[in-house]
Amino acid sequence: MHIEIGDVSDSAIYFPDGGTSAVWGAAVTACGHARTAPGEPYPPRPGEHPGDHLFWLPRGGRILDGYQLLYVSAGKGVFETASAGAVEVGAGSAFLLLPGVWHRYAPDPATGWVEWFVELRGPALERLREAGVLRSESSVFHPGLGAEWVEPFETLLALAREGGVGAREEMSTLGMHLLARIVFSRTGREPSPEERAVRQAEARMRESLGEPLKIAALAREMGVEFDRFRRCFKALTGLPPKQYLLQLRMRRAEELLSRTGRSVTEIAAELGFNSAFHFSAAFKMHSGLAPALWRSARMTGNAP
Repeated sequence: MHIEIGDVSDSAIYFPDGGTSAVWGAAVTACGHARTAPGEPYPPRPGEHPGDHLFWLPRGGRILDGYQLLYVSAGKGVFETASAGAVEVGAGSAFLLLPGVWHRYAPDPATGWVEWFVELRGPALERLREAGVLRSESSVFHPGLGAEWVEPFETLLALAREGGVGAREEMSTLGMHLLARIVFSRTGREPSPEERAVRQAEARMRESLGEPLKIAALAREMGVEFDRFRRCFKALTGLPPKQYLLQLRMRRAEELLSRTGRSVTEIAAELGFNSAFHFSAAFKMHSGLAPALWRSARMTGNAP
């Protein structure tokens, strides 16, 4: 269902997780859209929101227990947190609210604004926060103006209204995709030291598949504390560093087995394994077949 920009009626929809976050890693638990006219009291239509989501200006603020992403598509205003202070946000800006962090925000009375929001919960968000990807001191983004930023919010609202089988799951995926696009939008945001270290480590792994890399030593080389490096690596790639390196080696092994006539012993040495036995054991765990059998199956078109 597509809704043209400007045709979406003001609304806020809240609903329980329902177990989606346990299966998918994240769940959308609210989404909404509101226009605040110049001079109109803020927040508009407070009856649409749960009591723990409200705050009253000019002195009020709040602390949430979930994550909220807000995007301003028209007008301007101010966003304030305890750690970052007050920051002006205008059309094309977005800001992220983190659990346990005091905050408040409001449109400029002279301009009002149009806002869109989505609320997310789940372990995937917690892992991103632990890894330093989501940070309260760096929670304002400037992805810019355009239909590509408004349309995901419209789709979330349409799914929330229509419901049906798979709607919550689709919303969770769309919500995380939208979060990733905004947080990593190319607008001058500086990556954290952990993020830079992960990207450098990925490149190093790809270039050095035959070296006996030690993950802890690699983290030290990148200048990042090991536990933070490991958490950030998993948050950004989906795998722990050691498992990620092993997967790279297994994919390279598949290429060598299928495209060259090199022996298992030669491939094991090229990929940094201590012996053909250790390589064969790792490859069998990866593919379900020993290397020689996998090669034979691939040649006959029967590979799993």
